[in-house]
Amino acid sequence: MLERIPAAVLLDGITVENLKNAFAELQNPDRLKALQAVAFEARNDYNWSVGEARLKQLYADLIGEP
Repeated sequence: MLERIPAAVLLDGITVENLKNAFAELQNPDRLKALQAVAFEARNDYNWSVGEARLKQLYADLIGEP
């Protein structure tokens, strides 16, 4: 999902050094603003309403309309 919507700092592993670097990256206002913008746009495709509609369609495809 993050390949399609790069709205996070990816870690190669959970280590103290990696976490420090990620938080340092998030302290950069330009980097943070870019991540926030991507996340804000993704809300149109990833939210409860969209998820509910997709799930209902999936069930309908599997077992038919109620």
